[in-house]
Amino acid sequence: MRALILDDIQHRLNVLSARYNAAGYNDIVLCRKYSEAIAALNGNRFDLISLDHDLGEFADDADYFVDGWGNIHHYTGHHVCSYMMNGTLFSDDKFPSIVVIHSVNAVASPIMVKDLLSAACLSNRDMKVIWEPFSAQDI
Repeated sequence: MRALILDDIQHRLNVLSARYNAAGYNDIVLCRKYSEAIAALNGNRFDLISLDHDLGEFADDADYFVDGWGNIHHYTGHHVCSYMMNGTLFSDDKFPSIVVIHSVNAVASPIMVKDLLSAACLSNRDMKVIWEPFSAQDI
């Protein structure tokens, strides 16, 4: 089974990779930023996708965009959710079985879950979406 994990902190990638490997995911793609996740999703199917929300606080090379007022913003895991919902992921054979939001961001994570569940429902797809925050035990 294939898994994609997005997090900008290497230690979290290592912990989650070991956890999912032990659960039977033997082909795991690790992504540290938005552009890597989008590139991995293009043309590939994953059984499990695990997403962080806040990307860039700990990475000098984080992906960012400039809004219409000239403000710089980091891409987030929610941008990946938007890509998944608006791209071909929900309309073809690349539909994941489960999406885990592992972010500890208590505001953004439930929004990501709600948006993905809504998109799955509108697409008439059966997908499990859960919020499973990265815990202090894992640090």
